[in-house]
Amino acid sequence: MAEPIGAEPAAASDAAPTERSRSRSGQGRGPDNQAATGKRRNKIAEAWISYPLSMIESPAMRALSLSAVRVMHRLEAEHMHHGGAENGRLVVTHDQFREWGIGPNQVSPAIHELVALGFVEITRRGVAGNAQYRQPANYRLTYVNNKSRAQPTHEWRKIKTIEEAAQLFQAARQLKDARARGAGKRGQQSLKLKAGRGRLLKISRSRS
Repeated sequence: MAEPIGAEPAAASDAAPTERSRSRSGQGRGPDNQAATGKRRNKIAEAWISYPLSMIESPAMRALSLSAVRVMHRLEAEHMHHGGAENGRLVVTHDQFREWGIGPNQVSPAIHELVALGFVEITRRGVAGNAQYRQPANYRLTYVNNKSRAQPTHEWRKIKTIEEAAQLFQAARQLKDARARGAGKRGQQSLKLKAGRGRLLKISRSRS
């Protein structure tokens, strides 16, 4: 007599709940399985920072120079290297900014831009000088969390128009230009002083 149609599938059907049960309980799986190892399936492989759309489209972001964006990315990299635990105490030296591809004359103006446009706060001013007294600046990214604040402060949101952002950008650049002119004048005065000392030394030697 021919075997009834569907008999074999019925047997397979009887076994299916057992397989499904094993699948739910995790029994019979290999060591790489989530249930067998307790590991998360969607584990993130590396650190990352996300931006809200409003920040990307903001007037403040659109006003940033390329150097300022690079400075911001270098600070973000430092933040991620510390597991997000050092925001507010981030340290990146001018040499490190230059190694990132930022011109030596662009580091300070770029930092001024980021502060003026609300993306970065300088939490401790740097001190130049000999190695014994030198102190690097500390930075905080305003759009990511840190330990002392529950939420990012997002100062860049206070800037509502591209005109306002452009004015702040120009003010930040002029601040650097004024300092550069002051440093240039001091440098010229120093050169004049050295030249004067040189002439006095020549006169003194000629008389002796």
